[in-house]
Amino acid sequence: MDGKIALGEKIKAHVRLSDHVVRPVSVRVTTLEPPHRMVWTGGLPLGLFTGLRIFSIKSCDDGSVEFTMHVQLSGLLSSLIAKSLGDRQPDIEALAAGLKKWADRP
Repeated sequence: MDGKIALGEKIKAHVRLSDHVVRPVSVRVTTLEPPHRMVWTGGLPLGLFTGLRIFSIKSCDDGSVEFTMHVQLSGLLSSLIAKSLGDRQPDIEALAAGLKKWADRP
């Protein structure tokens, strides 16, 4: 990641595609409700493609927290772009594991 995570700011994510090539993807922080919710929005003009990454944290009764990351793709080119991205689940799980390690540090 490059950039400042703040409402309205543009950040650059480095995304590994299905062919293992890493490409920079620019997104904007369109929602920031610390510490509960954040949304990154990116895409192409004219509604051809919109990608949302929605991050949520919810407090649980036992004192732990639940982290959720939802990726939503829409627009005329969304199926083609989704195919070019390949299976994102391993990267999402790696991100969640890294966040957990960071949050659990002493």
